[in-house]
Amino acid sequence: MTSKCITYHDNRGAVVKPPPFNAAECFIAFSNPDVLRGFHYHEGQDRLITCLEGETYTVLYELATGEWQNYILTPFKTLYAPREYAHAYCTLVGAKLLYQTSTSYEPTLDHGFHWRSVGVIWPVENPVMNTRDKELPPL
Repeated sequence: MTSKCITYHDNRGAVVKPPPFNAAECFIAFSNPDVLRGFHYHEGQDRLITCLEGETYTVLYELATGEWQNYILTPFKTLYAPREYAHAYCTLVGAKLLYQTSTSYEPTLDHGFHWRSVGVIWPVENPVMNTRDKELPPL
């Protein structure tokens, strides 16, 4: 599910080309070190997540089977998160992630569950979190 972006380097710097994705919406998440976000999923929405800066410990959780897989995202590494998966990540250093989504945000289709619900051993003991994520219900 991960891939590297195509990168073109020359004496001026670089141009980075993420994998093709027909995005309805794009946004960038800026996170300080030791931030944990998730688990989140949006009904019917695929996501292409590209690390622009920093490093994250990222987990995809398959909603139908209860299985999860972790990934380390570093600059210009891309992760495809199909609609059947919830997503969470913890920043190992400050990070910037580009999200491309297959559908536009609709609050009634946005869901989540508590980050400790599925047995993931996170690399940070006391992550920085917002109130919403701290109070998500268990799965």
